[in-house]
Amino acid sequence: MGNIVNYFNLSLVLIVLLAGCNFNQYQRDTADNQYYEQNIHADPSAAYVGEWTAETDIGRRSIKIKEDGNLLVCLSPSSGTTAGKVYIEKGKPAFIIRTGAKARVISVDKDFLSIELYGKQEKYYADQIPDACSTAFRNF
Repeated sequence: MGNIVNYFNLSLVLIVLLAGCNFNQYQRDTADNQYYEQNIHADPSAAYVGEWTAETDIGRRSIKIKEDGNLLVCLSPSSGTTAGKVYIEKGKPAFIIRTGAKARVISVDKDFLSIELYGKQEKYYADQIPDACSTAFRNF
């Protein structure tokens, strides 16, 4: 029951996050959820592999991206986690989470990862993971 509540809370947070952005595209992506149809893209040498954190309007969001292309998104404080994966869209890396929501990689280097999430650009910094997400990332 706790996981369902956390998933629901995470979904609500994502909806609030996307309000005012390209919400129609978000609705289309989640309604036509292609999470299971997208092929995972594994690239052990990709610069985006690692742990990243951004300050957002709703709090800190952290992402752990593994070499096998799986990723975990964590919202803190205590808003839960959701799984996702890296896939290739139009020849470039992109992310999709289990709800069907998508983001595309704009740029990446050793210190930051920049993504576009429904019309909004977010800049994530390397290895600044809050305690609330550290445990989830260790168990991922």
